[in-house]
Amino acid sequence: MISSVKSILLMAAGCGLGGGEKNLFDIASHFRQKGVDVEVISPGTGQLVEELRGIGCKVTVIPLPTKFSVSSILALRRYLKESSAELIHCHGILPALYGRIANRYASQIPLVYSIHGAHYLHYPNKIKKALYTLGEKLLVDWTSFFICVCQSNFENCKRLGTIDPAKAAVVYNGVKAFSQSRFENALDSLRHEFNIVEGSKTILHVARFHYQKGQEFLIKAIPLVLKKDDEVKFILVGDGPLFNEMKDLVAKLNLSQSRVMLTGSRSDIFELLSVSDLFVLSSRCEGLPYTVLEAMIMEKPVVATNVDGVPEVVLDGKTGILVEPENPNLLAEAILSLLRDETKRDKMGKAGQKVVEERFHLEQMFEQVEQVYSQLMKEKISN
Repeated sequence: MISSVKSILLMAAGCGLGGGEKNLFDIASHFRQKGVDVEVISPGTGQLVEELRGIGCKVTVIPLPTKFSVSSILALRRYLKESSAELIHCHGILPALYGRIANRYASQIPLVYSIHGAHYLHYPNKIKKALYTLGEKLLVDWTSFFICVCQSNFENCKRLGTIDPAKAAVVYNGVKAFSQSRFENALDSLRHEFNIVEGSKTILHVARFHYQKGQEFLIKAIPLVLKKDDEVKFILVGDGPLFNEMKDLVAKLNLSQSRVMLTGSRSDIFELLSVSDLFVLSSRCEGLPYTVLEAMIMEKPVVATNVDGVPEVVLDGKTGILVEPENPNLLAEAILSLLRDETKRDKMGKAGQKVVEERFHLEQMFEQVEQVYSQLMKEKISN
C-alpha cells in the first residue's frame, strides 16, 4: 500500500537517536523513498537533524520546552500556516502538546500522535503526573489518530481517558533482519578496545541515562554478579542527564574500570551486541524499547524489567528473563542464571530472533503507518 499523502510534517521530541527519534527517522526515510515530501520540526540540533537532512528532509528547529512556551506555539502556528504539509505526525508528549494546540489555531490538518511510552503515568511527582494526565485528556478531541507502540500503553491510556480507543491502534516498533556476518570485521577491534579475552563474559546495556531507565539498579546489581564471577565485563552505552551521577555511583561502589565501562553515546550498537553474551535493561517504565528488539534480532538473550511493553516482546523463560523493577538482587540473580548456562543463552537467543522476525519487522510497521495516513487522508477529502 502507498499512502495518498504527498507531504507530511513529523515532530520530534529530541534531537538524538532515542527510541522515539529512531521511529521518526525510519518513517521519514520510508516516505522519502516513496517520493513523499517530509518536513521535520526538531527541538534542537544534533545527530537526528544531521541524518534527516542527509536523506533530503527539510528540518526546522523550534524549541519545545517542558515549561509551556507561548512563543513556541506561535512559532509553530506561523510555520503551519506557511507549510504545504497535509498531515502532522507528533512523536512524544511535548511535540503532541505543542503540535495539537498550534494546529488547532492554524491549518487544522489531520494529526497523528505516536505515544512512545506513557511515561507520565509513572512520574513520582503526583502533581506533575496529574497535570500531564489532565492535559492529555483535554487534547484528545484535537487528535485525529493515536498510535501506541505497545498494548500496555493502549490499555493504560484507554483506562485513563488520554486516548480515544475508537481512533487508536497498536503499531509495534520494527527492526530490519540482516546477517550478523556484516559485523565480523569490527569484532577484533572491539575485543581489543574492551580487553575481551576468550572465555570471559560480556554484558551490554544501551539506554539514555535518565530516571526512566533505572541504571542505578543495574549498577548496584553489578557487585553481586562480580562476587560470583569476577571475570564478567559490563559495558553501559549512552548519555543523558544522569550520566555523571551514574559514573559517581560506579566509583562509590569501587567498581573497577576494567569490569564496568560507561562509554557515552556510540553508534556501533550492533557490533557491540556481536561481542556480548547478553543484554540487560533495568527500566522503571518503557514503551517498546528498540534496544531489546535489536538485541533479540542479534540472537542475544535479554534480562529486563517486567514493565509496560517489555513483556510483549521479551517472553519470560523463552527469549529472556523478566524481573520486577527497582530490584538489584533480582537483576543479579537473572544475569547469573544465564551466565552459568551457555545452552540456555543460545536457545533463548535463537527464540528471540524468531519472535522479532515474525512480529516486529520494519515493513509491517511501515504498512500499518501507511494505513493510518491513508485513512485520515480519505476522511479529510470526504469532509
